[in-house]
Amino acid sequence: MAVLVAATAAVVGLALGGMPSRPGDGSPAVTGPTGDLAVQTAVAHVHIVQPGESLWSIVRSSGASGDPRPVVDHLEAELDHQSLQVGQRLVLP
Repeated sequence: MAVLVAATAAVVGLALGGMPSRPGDGSPAVTGPTGDLAVQTAVAHVHIVQPGESLWSIVRSSGASGDPRPVVDHLEAELDHQSLQVGQRLVLP
């Protein structure tokens, strides 16, 4: 997974005209042509569905702030409106 994130950062960096690096800490980032930080690599949170959970309870417990409906709608679309299964892995935005 780390290789995929690094490869994605490199592709995005090249598309923006920069290189995927941040001096000093070694973490991937993307800089624009002027060297300014343009985009940071997002870290996804993977949740494993437990018995009794719903999309609503998962989103509420994820620590996301604001209205949970857009995240629930996104996850429903990703699941193609199928029911959750215990042990299923969800990638939370």
